[in-house]
Formats: sequence, C-alpha cells, structure tokens
Amino acid sequence: MRLPTASAGLGAGGVEAGLIFPFTVELPGELELSSMIELDRSRREGGYGTDVLVTGSLARDLWGDLGGFVELVSSVSLDGPEEAELGANAGLILQLGDDLAVDGGARVGLSEAAPDLGWFIGGSARY
Repeated sequence: MRLPTASAGLGAGGVEAGLIFPFTVELPGELELSSMIELDRSRREGGYGTDVLVTGSLARDLWGDLGGFVELVSSVSLDGPEEAELGANAGLILQLGDDLAVDGGARVGLSEAAPDLGWFIGGSARY
C-alpha cells in the first residue's frame, strides 16, 4: 500500500494498493521454484487502473548467506489496450537472518512494451 505523503506534484497523488499471492516449493539440486500473482490498483491519468503481475523464478544458495536467482516477469493492464510487458531478471539475494533479505540485479525487456534494461535493489521481511 502506498499513501499520498509527497508534496504536490510528487508521488502518485493518491492511495495505491495491491494484493500478492506467493507460492514456493523446494526442488531437487538445492533449487527453489517460486511464483507469484500480484493484483495492483494504481493511479493513472483520469483515475485508477488495475494491473496483474505474474512471476516465475528459480533460486539457489551459492555460498554462505548469498544466493542467486533468475526470473521471468509479465505485467498487463486490465483497463486498456496497452501491450503486456515481458521481462527477465537475474540477481543476488543476501540473507540477513531467517526473516530478512536484500536483493539486487538486472532486468532485461523481452517485449516491445518492456524497458530494454534496468537495475534494481530491494528487500523483504517476513513477519
């Protein structure tokens, strides 16, 4: 959920929210298969729109608390004629405990609508 806390002219200008349904299963060879369906309600010109994001990834511990992953990501708007975005991500995950991790990597667009190349850094906490 995002709340409109920025000054005028900055930020989304309204409340935005989403719902995520994750799934993970352990595979042979110390691999982990994860997928996720995410529904987002976000601000657009003239109101709100709904997007669906679907991911599938494979991850593996590399050494110590450091792991790596590859991921396919698809995003489509349910409200308009925009082309779906398809991309591939690859990166590293550093576990900072049982319930905290940071990650970073690169994103490559696989469709015309997706950005050609991007970098990302993020984190996750489980509670």
